[in-house]
Amino acid sequence: GEAGGAPGLEDHWAWGAFVRSRIRLLREMDRGSCFFYALEKKRGAKKHVTCLLAEDGTPLTDPAEMCGRARAFYASLFSPDPTNPNACRVLWDKLPTVSMGD
Repeated sequence: GEAGGAPGLEDHWAWGAFVRSRIRLLREMDRGSCFFYALEKKRGAKKHVTCLLAEDGTPLTDPAEMCGRARAFYASLFSPDPTNPNACRVLWDKLPTVSMGD
């Protein structure tokens, strides 16, 4: 600034250069993100599922059928296995016990 502390012409020019530089930087950064967005969009299109196999092996191409098959698959995958109570009792009877008294 000037000797009296008031902003001078140099300060005004410096501030203008700073603002222009910042705008240029933001434009360049945005250009890069547009590039990566387009790349990701293209990559995502390649990952689009167009067919699933039914339990009997027949191909499913209808989106509603594919959705139903996927739901059924994961529901059965994460459901508990059936247990035989008699087999569990035999197993538990054979397990050693730990006593606290000895």
